[in-house]
Amino acid sequence: MSFERITPLAQVLETAGIRYILSDKNVPASLSLMAEAVPAPRPSRPAPQRQPVRDMRHPIPPRPALQKPVQQIPASRPCRKFPFVSPDAWPENWRALLDRTRKCPVAWTYPELGLDLSGHASPDRRDCLNKLLHSLKRRAGTYTFWPYALPEGPESALTPRPDIFWSGLREIGARMLIIMGSTASNAMGLSGRDVRPLNSILANGCFICFTWDFAHIQKDTNRLDQISRYIDAISRQFGY
Repeated sequence: MSFERITPLAQVLETAGIRYILSDKNVPASLSLMAEAVPAPRPSRPAPQRQPVRDMRHPIPPRPALQKPVQQIPASRPCRKFPFVSPDAWPENWRALLDRTRKCPVAWTYPELGLDLSGHASPDRRDCLNKLLHSLKRRAGTYTFWPYALPEGPESALTPRPDIFWSGLREIGARMLIIMGSTASNAMGLSGRDVRPLNSILANGCFICFTWDFAHIQKDTNRLDQISRYIDAISRQFGY
């Protein structure tokens, strides 16, 4: 008979060319070459772990994007209110100054500004301001200077007029004010813990930035660079 299902021992005979085996008697099953081969057990493999199927009906929400901390600008603080004074009611020296002051979105003021605009300019203050304005690199027409005090006569001392000062800011269209020194801020009715160098508040319809005065800048020239970076950052927020 031909080999059909044979044991591994019969495969050796088949390889040798033996195709038929004859026997005149029954062969015990243990010696039979016709016994069905029992396959050797295969090593078991661990079942592959299936990844959990995401239910698309309930998608995983995306992670929130990291956001840079935004500088919080303090809300309006209590400050002394001054009534609006029409330019027609101003003294002559204030009206003349308003006529030659250009309208700009950002105004600067400091205690000695009235002297600098009345022919008593200080070279040290001028040099300090030039360095500061040059470092800010803003286009012409961004800044103007508006004092809160003027001398009443050629030899007179400075006379603060905060009412005219705030009214004048409206006339020149300033929306941002830079005050140098606590003497100036106190004279304009601004005080409190938020009125300090390199801090900002909203008051009298204007965004106000505070810096050191010239005396404190001369004591530490590094403050000039700090003021420059502070004003530059605030101005960029408003597009100035």
